Amino acid sequence: MLFLIALIFLSKISLGFIPGFPYQESFFIFQKGMHPFINIFFNIIIGSLLIIKFFWKSNHHYLQNRFFKFYLFIFCLYLLAVTAMQAVLNEAANPWWLQISAALSACFTVVLFARVIPSELSVAKFINYTQKISVFLCYVSLVLLIIAPAMTFKGGRFIGVFKHIPYMVTVATLASIFLIYELFAKENSRPRKIYLLVSVAVSMVALILTGTRSALFAVVLSYFLAFLFFPARKAASQFIKVSVAFSLVIATLLFGQSVSNYALEIVRGESAVGLRAAQDGVASRFSEFERGYESFSKNPIIGQGLLSKFGEINETEVGQYNANKDPHNILVSAGVIGGIGFIAIVFIGFAGLIAVSFQKLRSAPPEFKILAIYILTHIPILFIYHVHLSLGGMADRFYWIVIGYMLINVRKQNA
Repeated sequence: MLFLIALIFLSKISLGFIPGFPYQESFFIFQKGMHPFINIFFNIIIGSLLIIKFFWKSNHHYLQNRFFKFYLFIFCLYLLAVTAMQAVLNEAANPWWLQISAALSACFTVVLFARVIPSELSVAKFINYTQKISVFLCYVSLVLLIIAPAMTFKGGRFIGVFKHIPYMVTVATLASIFLIYELFAKENSRPRKIYLLVSVAVSMVALILTGTRSALFAVVLSYFLAFLFFPARKAASQFIKVSVAFSLVIATLLFGQSVSNYALEIVRGESAVGLRAAQDGVASRFSEFERGYESFSKNPIIGQGLLSKFGEINETEVGQYNANKDPHNILVSAGVIGGIGFIAIVFIGFAGLIAVSFQKLRSAPPEFKILAIYILTHIPILFIYHVHLSLGGMADRFYWIVIGYMLINVRKQNA
């Protein structure tokens, strides 16, 4: 399980900073990093063994809510059934067996990362392990910025040691938020506290350099919630914490964009790079919603399938993803994938996740509170993106793991 978590990071790292490293090599290297086929191969082989072991024994470390287990059963059953209908009734660029394979892969992703790993792996171990890897990669990315700056920017935005911008954003966000666990829930020596605070600064700098305002606000909001829900031992200290929290949120709202632009100008030089163009976020998201709704309207009953946002897929090329075919709204995305029925299923799950996360935030142990904070601060981000069902996606796998932990209701230690 720890290897599969490490693989989430390893599969997105670029080795382009190594002179002469190939961009693509057979089925082993793609975009100067691990080929997606290798990533999927390890996930399927190791994941299959874990799933078999999981269902073979009944004594798990954690027990999940029975309604959640039933929900995942309905989720996967509907996805497989509607994909079979699409293969028969819809005209598609890809053959029926590839469509069914995509549905099976999505179900495999959900079962492995939302059921197996959260039920078998200690939540504290997951947080600590993920935090250590993500913080290390943030350090590496900033070191690489110093020694090979040209390699760390793509389209005017910081990508660090990764293949693309979203991976750097995800890793910097994970590092920043998961550091809360050690800062607020553990007793640390002074040297350890200094290291943790420096790590927070490094992670935040990496995130600011990506120019991703939504993720930056999510991190600041996470610390605000941590101040509120991890109370200090003294009333005076708690008052100071809450005051600082409100100040951080207000400062971010007023100056967050200016700080982000200023940091980019200092590091790259304003005239040397094309900084991320200013845009009306509401208007751009609404246009994406309209484009997605237009796609959904073509077949609202059964949808167009999991591969609708891809071109024709073959064995010799990877990267057929088309952002213009990917509705950036979770409900519209669900409609495009599986029609009206899938919208209902995803909406129920989304609403239930919010309710459970609030419940965990109020009364759960510290490690569960951290994950509840992660989910709640990412609700807007989850809503304005697609349904995450990719076995190879970084955010997809992390989201399902955290969702699985949110639905733990009984702890059962193995003897």
